[in-house]
Amino acid sequence: MESNGALCPHLITHIDPAIESLMLEKLGISFSNINQMTVEGFQEFGQLGIQAQWLLDNIQLIEKIYGQVIDSNVAWNKAVAAVTKKGFSAIEGFDKQAVDVAISVKRRASKLLEGQDRLANADLLHSQLRSDNNEKDRIRIGVRLAQSLAELEQARADAASEPAIQAAMAAWKANLGNQAKQAKLALQYGYDASSHPKWGGTGQSGYSQPQFSGGYQPRQIGGSPKDAINFNWSGNMASSAKNFMGNIRNGFKKISKFFGGN
Repeated sequence: MESNGALCPHLITHIDPAIESLMLEKLGISFSNINQMTVEGFQEFGQLGIQAQWLLDNIQLIEKIYGQVIDSNVAWNKAVAAVTKKGFSAIEGFDKQAVDVAISVKRRASKLLEGQDRLANADLLHSQLRSDNNEKDRIRIGVRLAQSLAELEQARADAASEPAIQAAMAAWKANLGNQAKQAKLALQYGYDASSHPKWGGTGQSGYSQPQFSGGYQPRQIGGSPKDAINFNWSGNMASSAKNFMGNIRNGFKKISKFFGGN
């Protein structure tokens, strides 16, 4: 019988194959190959025994270490759970604080808006009161003006009904055109205007134009605009004549407006 280096080739193992397979799967033990083991195989098998004995000698320490590992994991996860619970409690507190702050901010904003609304309403009320007071003042002033105008109208009617004023108005209106002509002649001819044919409205033909130094001759009635006054009167004669005529016209206008004239 060839051994091929096997030390116990004669051994025949009698074991159910299923059981042998289960032993190999669960324990790492095989019986059928022992008749094939050489010196090197038995060396490996002997080393396996040494390792097994070392495990048996240190099994309690190994068991203790595994127990410590397990206990440490249990303790650690308990700590994680406790810290997590405490952290969530803190987060809830933070959330509550944030909500409280948000509520406070909203409440303050609401108060500010309420104050602004009250201020705006007060301004609106004040403006309305001022408007009402101004309207009342305008009404009072309007009533007073109406009374004054009525009194003035009555005074004008009373004055116009006076015989002396009526006679004066009739004379003034009759003389109004002649005075305007005289004022115009006074502006054109100065002191010599009273000798003009049209001064008294009689159309006298004995009028002779005065002579002036510097070759000036007064503008002829109906003459060219180029014949307008172009000499220097002595003193403020021209200005006085213009002011005189202006005062007469303003006086005429005021009297005419007071008595309903145009």
